[in-house]
Amino acid sequence: MVSFAILLMSPFYKVRRNGIRAKFKLRKEKRSDLIRKLQIYLDQAGIGNLVPPGNVETVELNLHMKQGLSNKTYLLDIKTKTLSKTFILKAYNTNDNKALREFRLLKVLKSKNLPVPEAYLLEESGKILGKPFIIMEKINNTQPKDEQQLIDAVAYSLVKVHEVKPSELKNILEDKGNYPQRELDELKTLAVLSTFLTIGASASFMKYIKYISFLKPRAPKGRAFLVHGDYGFDNIIYSNGKAYVIDWESADIAEPTFDVAYICNFLDFYEQVKSETKEKLSEKFIESYEKYGGTLIELNFYRKLAALRLLLLLDILSSRGLLTTMIKIQLGLREQKLKSLKEFFIDKFKSYLLTVLEEKY
Repeated sequence: MVSFAILLMSPFYKVRRNGIRAKFKLRKEKRSDLIRKLQIYLDQAGIGNLVPPGNVETVELNLHMKQGLSNKTYLLDIKTKTLSKTFILKAYNTNDNKALREFRLLKVLKSKNLPVPEAYLLEESGKILGKPFIIMEKINNTQPKDEQQLIDAVAYSLVKVHEVKPSELKNILEDKGNYPQRELDELKTLAVLSTFLTIGASASFMKYIKYISFLKPRAPKGRAFLVHGDYGFDNIIYSNGKAYVIDWESADIAEPTFDVAYICNFLDFYEQVKSETKEKLSEKFIESYEKYGGTLIELNFYRKLAALRLLLLLDILSSRGLLTTMIKIQLGLREQKLKSLKEFFIDKFKSYLLTVLEEKY
């Protein structure tokens, strides 16, 4: 969403000033109505054991600075006679049980003492804010004393995630089996459809189909444990010695090595951008992961698979056509976030991911 300050400075604002004012007035009225409905709902429902029903006096709702590519995250400020506290409200763009799944998953992981935010409340009807949402604990970021402390915490949290078995997640995540072959099949389906139904990007998708064909006969047999599916530092909050893991929308029952490969790709890209020449952060991470009991299978293969998935999704986001529009709606992906990211590093990141794919196997 374009900021109000930018609009004020733009020629568009000067030409369409009255129309924009009307739009902002409408948005402001709509926002006030949503907040009023939210306050009434929370006053009736309460928020876990922290805010009993009938105690909510005021509610403030503001967009969080950190936003993902799919759902929207808000800072929710609640005031009662005895409490003033900030929560996280996560609103889901699609009404397909994603809110319910993440809420239940957070509940299970918290009960096992994994470092995740505590989930307090689920509203899945969409009748209050127009979409389902969950309210959860806000984790306050603190600074680690050094780089190694951060890497150790992030690796330790991932090891604990990978210890969770499918039997502990019944009715939350389904063990579909046949991993990573099914992942490659799903990516190939997306790539093939995108080749025919997008505008101006068919060559890229054809190239991805060739990479998939190369990887399929080389795919190792995967294990079946909980994986995060999007384990990057943007989904980790370091706080007082722990690395809290957030945004579980991509969680799956799959091979744990995928998560390690995924974050290693980001770490190596970060060092490439920074032109670092010290010991690789990815090597430090792997050392810590194995120190805490994690084990890896065919890391090179999974680094290519992680790179391939990201490249395909990034190209779908930036392409035009009926299919990509349908996929964006289904996945809840928001182009505005991609545009803001692209200005900084998306093109360089894609170039780096291609080098991962093209490295000798």
